[in-house]
Amino acid sequence: MKPPSIQDIARALNVSIGTVDRALHGRPGINPGTRARVLKKAEQLGYRPNLAARSLKLNRRVRIGVYFPRDIASFFDALRAGVKAGASAPLGASIELVFRNFARFDEGDVELLLADAREGFDGVLVAPGNPRHIAPALHSLAEQGVPVVCVASDAPRSERLASVAVDALTSGAIAAELFSRVIQKPGPLATITGELTTLDHAEKLRGFAANLALLAPHLSLLPAIESREQPETAYQQALDLLAREPRPLAIYISTANSIPVLR
Repeated sequence: MKPPSIQDIARALNVSIGTVDRALHGRPGINPGTRARVLKKAEQLGYRPNLAARSLKLNRRVRIGVYFPRDIASFFDALRAGVKAGASAPLGASIELVFRNFARFDEGDVELLLADAREGFDGVLVAPGNPRHIAPALHSLAEQGVPVVCVASDAPRSERLASVAVDALTSGAIAAELFSRVIQKPGPLATITGELTTLDHAEKLRGFAANLALLAPHLSLLPAIESREQPETAYQQALDLLAREPRPLAIYISTANSIPVLR
C-alpha cells in the first residue's frame, strides 16, 4: 500500500495541507487543539516523514552514520559496498555517508555511538552486537530524533526503526534440513559460530538445533564453538575439532568468519 501522506491527513481532518505541515513540524500559527488532532491522526494513519524528499526541498544533504565492525572484512567490506551503492542511487536527495568502524561485534560499538552523539546525523545504520549492551545507545539516539536501522543482525527490544537482515531462525533450520537429507549414518555434527550474544548467531543456532532434532534424530549436536570473530581463533578451533574422536560428520558454519574454518 502507498504510505500515507500529508494530503491524506489533511483530507481526513478536513483541514488545509499548511495546517498539517505546521503541526507536524512544530511551526507557529496553529492552535494547540488542532495540533494535537493532527498528530493523533498522523499516528493513527502510520504517517512517516519522507526524509529524502524533505532534505531535497530544504536543499541540504542527508548525513548518515554507518557503524560496522572492521572484522570480518570479507563480510563487512561487501556490506559497506552495498551501502555506498544504495546511497549513490537516484533517490532524489544527496546522501553523505560517514563510515565509523569498531573492532568487532560487541567491542567498541557502544562507546563509538555514544561518543558521536553530537555529530547530528540524520540517520544511523549499525550492525549491532549484544542487543542488551547496545540498547541504551540506541535509546539515546531515539530521544534525539535520529532513526536507527540495524543491519546484518538486530536489537529487537531497542528503539530501532527497522532491521535489514536474513531470517536467522529459518536460515539455521534450512541448514539442518540439508544435513538431514545427505547424512544417513548416525554420528555427531559440529557448529562453529560467532558470539552467541549476537542475535543473528543465536537465532541461527536455535533454528539449526530445533530442526535437527526434529528431522534427524540419528544425528547428535556437539556443543557450539564460538569463534569470537577472530580468524586465528577460528582456524585453531577447526584444527582442534578435526583432531577429536569421534570426528564430526559435518560442520555448520554460521559466522562470516568462515574462510579460516574452510581452510
